[in-house]
Parts: sequence; structure tokens; C-alpha cells
Amino acid sequence: MKYYELINSVVLKQDIPFAHSFSITSEYINKAMLRNNELKHIHKNNKVKLYNFSSFYPIEKDKIYKKGRVYIFRIRSIDQQFLTNLMTSMKTTLVDTLQIINSELIIRKQKPIKEIVSITPVVITSEEGYKLPELNQLEFVEKRLKALLEKKYNTYFDKTLSVNELAINIQRTNDKPIKIPYKNINLLGYKFKLEIDLTDEAQTLATLALASGLGEKSSLGFGYCVANFIRR
Repeated sequence: MKYYELINSVVLKQDIPFAHSFSITSEYINKAMLRNNELKHIHKNNKVKLYNFSSFYPIEKDKIYKKGRVYIFRIRSIDQQFLTNLMTSMKTTLVDTLQIINSELIIRKQKPIKEIVSITPVVITSEEGYKLPELNQLEFVEKRLKALLEKKYNTYFDKTLSVNELAINIQRTNDKPIKIPYKNINLLGYKFKLEIDLTDEAQTLATLALASGLGEKSSLGFGYCVANFIRR
């Protein structure tokens, strides 16, 4: 499996708190998508979204990105044409918060993954809303993340991939839920480290997680991951 990464350099037109960077970036991407007919269709349909983006880098110590400074953010997808169209559209999309100064599209090939680590908070809903259940919490997380990735795979490839076990070990790496403002509510997210099973199916889903994010609302920048690969 291949996936694709659009590396964007931007200059900020105003100070942006870290907590608000997700909504500002997603609003910019959405506006760019509405300028292209193919992307507009993807944006407006109710199917699962197959892209994900990172927060701005470098991270500021006071968690406020600064006006006039240049930052990098990355958009990933399993769909090369989607990112190609988006790159073209973003060049002519004007907003009050940021300005694209350079974009580069690169190809990522599947490699054996030891573990994936979420860099931005992972959003998962349960019967308790955005809170994780008290009992068997990590077992619930593993099953939910696996089911969401299977759904993404089935949506894109139009065929079923069923995985017995995605992660042989999972750790939650933050003590308290992370609050991220979105519209008129606060979403709660968590960060995880997953040791990936070595089966072909689990490795495929882990690669898809790198391409499209872990958990829910990945098109809002949640669940962006990096991988520690197996060295051979």
C-alpha cells in the first residue's frame, strides 16, 4: 500500500492558540475543497473521510503560534488525486488566518511498523459520549480503532478487510482528556501508543492509520500519527 503526504509551509497572519489551530486549519482545507468540483463532492457527502492533517510545526512553548512566523503542517491521504487537487486549490484560497507559501507532494510506501504513536488527540465516542468507558478501557479503544480503520479500508477499496487484532499492546500516554474547542462544544481526545501485530492485515490497517488518522473526526486533524518502523 502507498499513501501520500502534502507538506505545506505557511505564514500566519495572526496569532493562533494551539487549541484553535485544528478548527482554523480544517476551515482552510474545507474552503479550498469548495473551490474544486471533485473536492466539493467529497466534502459534502456523508461518507467517511480519508484524509488527516497535523498541527503546525514547530510547536511554541507557550502553545501560541505567532503571527508572521513560518510553520509546516502536513496533510495525508491514501488518495493521490485528492491531494493533487487540494494542493492546486489551496494555492488560490485566501483566508484571514494563514497563507500558503509552498507545498510539496511526496509518496510514502508501506514499511513494517513496530508501533504507531498519536501526535494529535484521538477522538473516540462511547455510550458515555466522548469519555472512555471506566471498565476494560484499552480493550474498548483497540476494538473501536480497529473497526474504524476497517470501515475506511472497506470504503476506499470497496472490499472487506477483517483483522483479528490490530495492536498486541496499547498504552494511553496522557493522564487527563485533552479538550479541543470545536464550534460550540469541547471535544475530548486522548493520546495512545499502539504496538502493532505483525500480520499482513494489521500492518495494512496501521499504514492506513498513518494515511488517514486514528479514531473519529480525522478530517478535523485528530488522530494524526507517526510510526516507529521495524529495522531489518
